[in-house]
Amino acid sequence: MLKPNKRTLLIIVIAAITYPLIGQNNVDSLKMLLTTTNIDTVHIKTLNKLSKELRWSDPVLAMEYAIKAEKKSTKNNYKTGLAIAYHNIGAIYADKQNNELALEYYNKSLKLERELKNKIGIANSCGNIGLIYRRQRKFEKAIEYHNQSLKLKQELNDTIGIAYSNGNIGIIFTEQGKYDKALIHFYNSLRIKESLNDKYGMANSYGNIGNIYFKIASFDQAKVSLQRSYRLFKEINNKAGIAISSLHLGDIYFNQVSYNKAIAAYNRSLEIYIEQGNIKGIADSYIKLGDVYYAQGKINLAKDDFTKSLEFYKKSSNTNGIISARILLAKYYKRIESYDLSEMQLRESIRLANKDIFLEHEKEALNILADILLLQEQYIEAANLLVKSREITDTLHNEKIISEVTKIQMQYDFDNRLKEKAYQEKSNKLVQELRLKRVTYVRNISIIGFILVLIISCILIVYMRLVRKKNKLLEKQKMRIANQVVMLDEQKQKLIQVNRTKDKFMSIIGHDLRNPFNAINSFVSLVTDQLIDFDKDVFKKYLLLIKDAGNNAQSLLENLMEWGMNQSGELKTQLNEVVLNDIIRGNLLLIKELAKQKNIQIIEKLEDSPFVVIDKNMINTVLRNLLSNAVKFTPEKGSITLKTQVGINEVKVIVEDTGIGMSENQLHNLFEEGLYTNLETGVSSSGLGIVLCRDFLQQHNQKLHAKSHVGNGSVFWFFLPLVK
Repeated sequence: MLKPNKRTLLIIVIAAITYPLIGQNNVDSLKMLLTTTNIDTVHIKTLNKLSKELRWSDPVLAMEYAIKAEKKSTKNNYKTGLAIAYHNIGAIYADKQNNELALEYYNKSLKLERELKNKIGIANSCGNIGLIYRRQRKFEKAIEYHNQSLKLKQELNDTIGIAYSNGNIGIIFTEQGKYDKALIHFYNSLRIKESLNDKYGMANSYGNIGNIYFKIASFDQAKVSLQRSYRLFKEINNKAGIAISSLHLGDIYFNQVSYNKAIAAYNRSLEIYIEQGNIKGIADSYIKLGDVYYAQGKINLAKDDFTKSLEFYKKSSNTNGIISARILLAKYYKRIESYDLSEMQLRESIRLANKDIFLEHEKEALNILADILLLQEQYIEAANLLVKSREITDTLHNEKIISEVTKIQMQYDFDNRLKEKAYQEKSNKLVQELRLKRVTYVRNISIIGFILVLIISCILIVYMRLVRKKNKLLEKQKMRIANQVVMLDEQKQKLIQVNRTKDKFMSIIGHDLRNPFNAINSFVSLVTDQLIDFDKDVFKKYLLLIKDAGNNAQSLLENLMEWGMNQSGELKTQLNEVVLNDIIRGNLLLIKELAKQKNIQIIEKLEDSPFVVIDKNMINTVLRNLLSNAVKFTPEKGSITLKTQVGINEVKVIVEDTGIGMSENQLHNLFEEGLYTNLETGVSSSGLGIVLCRDFLQQHNQKLHAKSHVGNGSVFWFFLPLVK
């Protein structure tokens, strides 16, 4: 019989050998094995397996196990274990978006796998290196390594490996904008993964398919695919996958204006990225949250998230993200009219974009800055910025043309080398057959000539198309600039008109203000010169005329002061809850004496006292002017009716008189033309009171309505909001 210690050792060795075969992936079992084994290779294998198992659920602990495996493998010169440890470390760095360190460890793993001639390890390392190069947008290198990986997996008949290679190639096509080809590869990959019940792979494939549908604006299909991806990642507790799926689902909800769902999805991503220490992921989550809040009009919350995203993009040295965050902050400051802060963010964005050649960002920042300068009437600098923006647009188009021509030239050189090589091989084989050699030579020359003509023709066709497209864009830009010039001219004309209106208005006010004072002076002179000879009734009549002229002057001065304060911006609307009937009755008391002098009847038809949300002083001015005008233009023995009609959300206030009325032309020009109205009856008015009524009601988001006929009186009415 074996001794107990030998039996235990044998069990451990058998467990270590059979462990991969029976697929025991239980973390607790691995930890138990780790504490009981004394064999170095088994210990290293167990450390590597624990690192792989904990990669998603606990990346920090996974990194600790991988580093231990690396150190122990180096100490024991165990290259197989060291290659796997390097691979695991690279994978964890890749999950954290640390591409440089991930690439370093993947290359170390690849070097060892090649020394060991391990095709599976080589294929996996090549595939992972391709993923990192794809993240760095080095597509040629990415394709090179993915092709190496795919070739080895086909040799090994590795079905799941072929599926993953298809997925990786699909991602590259996606980033190149070849969405139809990308979808074909993703669906091929998905079918293989579904047949193998590979949930992680299926989740990735559904996520990639969802992103394609999102890019082509098929949002419902995109949502279905991404929700499947999210559920699968949740089943296997893959936090990185949950985060990225939530981020993409948030984008779909945002586009479908489901803002609350978008916020919830982005917050899920944010929590995971904070837990994992993924700086770029945190920045991406904050900037997307800011976009949602901005769309909701919660611009202060948006500004906070844009600021946080900027801080994290700075920590990750992500220039593209820094510029994007600064441009969004600039838009926020522009919206709240903090043009200096907006301009500061935009100029820094332009500096960074120009430094790192982010032309699209630079173009956007230039256009926004030009808008701000136009608002500030800095037309010359704004025009210069627009010219620079147009130059960038031209540069982008020129770069695209050069890129296309370069690709065609490279393809031509490659094809030409292949043809020359084929020609040389055939020439060597047929060196003794002169006649056949001549035929081959002529044939190859003809083919090459045809290819040259075809390529040159294609280049010319592509070039002409690009030129036409560029010319169309230039025409559009010219039209845009012409439209902007027209807008500037319209603004200039408006300013000229405003200035003319001001001069006309001041002239009218000077005339109208002089009349009541002239009347006062005349009547006072009559009274003082003939004080002794005056009859008592005549004396009372003159005093009433003097009082009436004084009231007119006072009313005109009050209106003039309020108009001036309103025009200068000093008069701010202060909304409060007040009882409307109290204000109405207060104004009726002010005019009752004037009405009594003209034997005019005042009629009140006020419904139950409603509470309204108004600026009390402004509405007092509106009522005062409407009632004063009614008294002024209503002849003796007439009537003035003031009534209210309370609705569900608002109250209607109506001032109706039996006065001289207005013609259709006077009614039509009451506001537009409106600073002076001279009625045929001889009654005159500056029109300032009615202008104030209109302006003060506009500050309550209301309008002054009027209806009148000559000889049949006038009706003015407006609405005020009730307290809810």
